[in-house]
Amino acid sequence: MVNENILGFDERTRFFSYIDLAVQILAFLFQFLITSRLVIYLGMPRTAILPPIILAAGFTLLGSSLGLVLFAAVGVAQRALNYGLLGPVKEMLFTVVDREAKYKSKNFIDTVVYRGSDVTASWIFKGLMTAGLSISQIAWLYLPIMAIWGAGAWHLGKAYAKLKSQVDS
Repeated sequence: MVNENILGFDERTRFFSYIDLAVQILAFLFQFLITSRLVIYLGMPRTAILPPIILAAGFTLLGSSLGLVLFAAVGVAQRALNYGLLGPVKEMLFTVVDREAKYKSKNFIDTVVYRGSDVTASWIFKGLMTAGLSISQIAWLYLPIMAIWGAGAWHLGKAYAKLKSQVDS
């Protein structure tokens, strides 16, 4: 899509640098100003489901109308939420388990689950593109995945809240 809309290596490099700049600024703002307040105000379950809800909205927009700016905006939102909200929330979930459970599960989750899901998602995307589906069609197919992610995040947030109340009392 970028190659079709932006001509020249320098212009494409500039475009991607603006995207990366936006991601870094938003991730910083989320990490230092927003995420902790969301957890306090909304609680962990509601905060944990924000990334899949926001991404589902972005995929719905992509499925409805596709353009370079919209595609870039959803990409920026996805990456900024990953670094600024999802990462800190994921790390907070480990604060209520004992040290042994934390270190046994954290490595598995960070490598197998987190990185494995990245690889799997890219393989699925490539396979669907190879099968002839458009980006808009693929966006619609990812919505059930966002629903599953949201349900899992909700249950993890509830488990965190339950364990935190036990630790605090």
